[in-house]
Amino acid sequence: KIIPAHGVYHGTSFGRGFDPVTGGTPSLDNLTRDVRAFTEATGKRPAVVEIPAVPLNGDFTFPCAQLEALWRLYDRPIVALLSHFLIRSWDEVDSGQPGYYSPDKILNGEFDEDFRTWARGGVACGKPLLYSFAPGPTDPSRPWHGAYNGGEQIGPTSYRDAWEHVEEILKQEGFYKVATPVYGATLPRHPLEDPEWPEVNPLRQDSAYYRQDANVGFVF
Repeated sequence: KIIPAHGVYHGTSFGRGFDPVTGGTPSLDNLTRDVRAFTEATGKRPAVVEIPAVPLNGDFTFPCAQLEALWRLYDRPIVALLSHFLIRSWDEVDSGQPGYYSPDKILNGEFDEDFRTWARGGVACGKPLLYSFAPGPTDPSRPWHGAYNGGEQIGPTSYRDAWEHVEEILKQEGFYKVATPVYGATLPRHPLEDPEWPEVNPLRQDSAYYRQDANVGFVF
């Protein structure tokens, strides 16, 4: 059941959600601390918690301990939204260049085994979750943004193709038996604040990156 009988779902990503020490996937202690702090501050139990999964230095370990911790916190499980931030180093962010895990390299199969490792870890963990591949491609701070991966004519297409490539690997490994794919959009700022408003720059339009034939549960 997706829509609640009344009211709304509460969810959080704790700011940017990354581990304050390593910059990667949040540690078990930090995650549980922040979930409890959210509950105390709002008086609400979160239904969805976004966990940025960051393969820093090539680490594609699936964060099963974090998912299990969320399920233990309350009498009802919390749904984890795993956003796969495909960066090997934080130097890639705001660099204006393709990242290490570029769409071209993904399409060349250079990271197939890494994604298989990730998928097998998710299947072994067995906890239902939401999964977002390289969210927010319209955000120019992210190295998978189209401007750095072929420009207007090629960039969005290469992102869609890389997404489809990874999705096929995840399907082969049975990952979508436990995961629901979602698309992570980036809300634009007011046009007076953002000179690259989507109506001006097509590389900032989610419609350019979204695969119309994708098996997506919803857009967030």
